[in-house]
Amino acid sequence: MARRKKNLTNGDVNKLRLVVFGATAAVFGVITVILLPTGYFGPLSARVRGLFVRHTRTGNPLVNIVKSQPATKCAV
Repeated sequence: MARRKKNLTNGDVNKLRLVVFGATAAVFGVITVILLPTGYFGPLSARVRGLFVRHTRTGNPLVNIVKSQPATKCAV
């Protein structure tokens, strides 16, 4: 709708999108940089960290997580 009113070409619309998304990303980046040192996000859990570590045991992060947990005794 605004495109027709202002006679914007495809290139102009793409430039506008780039500016808007770039500004939004910059704002989120600044907020993240400010909040990171305060500990707002907290440490990653062992399961999440396991997804980013190279998996040398089985090659499957989910299997590695389950294999590394101690077995529990079942009361019969």
